[in-house]
Amino acid sequence: MRQDDTSEMLSDAVQRALSANSSPQQTVKCEALGIDHTAWRCLTDLGLTTQESTQLGFREFASVLRTIGYFGALVPYAESECLGRWIANAAGFETQPNEILSILIVDRERVDFDRSHSRGFASLARQRVKWGTHANRVLLVFSDRNEHFASVLPASDFGFESETNLAGEPYGVCTVSSIRMSVVRAIDAAVGGQVRSRAAFCRVSEMYGAVRRVNELTLGYASDRKQFGRPIAQYQVIQSYLAEMAAEAGAAAAILDVATDVMNDDPAGDCAELAAARVRMNRAAQLVCRHSHQIHGAIGFTRECPLQLWTRRLWAWREEYGNEIEWARRLGELVIGLGPFSYWERITR
Repeated sequence: MRQDDTSEMLSDAVQRALSANSSPQQTVKCEALGIDHTAWRCLTDLGLTTQESTQLGFREFASVLRTIGYFGALVPYAESECLGRWIANAAGFETQPNEILSILIVDRERVDFDRSHSRGFASLARQRVKWGTHANRVLLVFSDRNEHFASVLPASDFGFESETNLAGEPYGVCTVSSIRMSVVRAIDAAVGGQVRSRAAFCRVSEMYGAVRRVNELTLGYASDRKQFGRPIAQYQVIQSYLAEMAAEAGAAAAILDVATDVMNDDPAGDCAELAAARVRMNRAAQLVCRHSHQIHGAIGFTRECPLQLWTRRLWAWREEYGNEIEWARRLGELVIGLGPFSYWERITR
C-alpha cells in the first residue's frame, strides 16, 4: 500500500516492536486476560498513546492499524487512541498519557439532555463497550439533529460485566440502567459527524493487515505441506485458491488506499470511497478466510495453528461499526446522491 515517509517510519517502528515482543502463542494466552500488556507497552513506549498522537493523519493511523492487524496484537489502539482520545481532544477533555479510553456511541433516544446546564442522563442497560473492562474512562457520544456531544465518565460508573467477541477481544456489558452525565460538551460538526466513519476506517485498516497475514500463512503452509510426494501448492485447485486470495487482497488494498487519501484530504466529507472499502474488505475477508481454512484443513481451527488467530479477528471485525449490508446501503445512497452528471467522474478520477 502507498505510504509517505512519516507513515512508513511509524509502520517500521511498530513492526520492529511487535515482532520482538509479540507472538501468536502469546496473544492466545493473553485472551484470558483480555489484553496483551507487553504489546500495549510497546505502543506506549513509542509515544503512540499521548495527547500528541491525536494529531496524526489518516495515513499515519492506517499504517499503525495495519501493522497491529498483521501481528494480531490484542491491544485497544483503535478505540483508545484513534477514537477515544481524538474525541476527548475535540471536546476539550484532558487525557492522561497512557490511559486507556473507550467509546460508546449512544442513540439520541437513550439520552435525556439538558442543554442549558450541559448535563443529563443516559439509559445504558446491557449496552456493550469494547475494551470497557480495561478502560480508565469511557467517552459517551451522541447526536441531536446536526449537533454532536460528548461526555467522559469513569469506567467504574458503568458496572461492567466481562464478555468477549469471537476474536477474544473484551467487551464491557453495562449493568446500570441509567448513568448521570455531569458534564456534556459540544463537538465540532466536522468531528462529531465523522465518528462512525472513523471507527469503520479503523476496522478496515486492521482487517487489511490480518488479510495479508492470512495470505502469507496459507501460502507458506501450501508450499510446505506435501501430499502424494509434492507440495499441495503445485496442485491446480490450490493454486486457484491462492490466486483468488491474492486478487481479493489486492483489490481491497487498492480501494483502501483511495479511501485513506480522500479522508486524509477531506476528513469532514461524505466518503463514498470508505463505504466501498468497507464493503470490499468484508468480501475479501470472507473469501480469504474460507479458502485459507479449506487449504489448511482441520488443523487450521486448532489453537496450535496460528491461522485461527487472524481468521477469528476477520470474522469478528466484519460486524463491528456497521456490517457489509449497512455500508453497502450507505454506498448506494452516496452514489445516487452524486446525480447522473457527476457519477462517472467520481468513480474514474
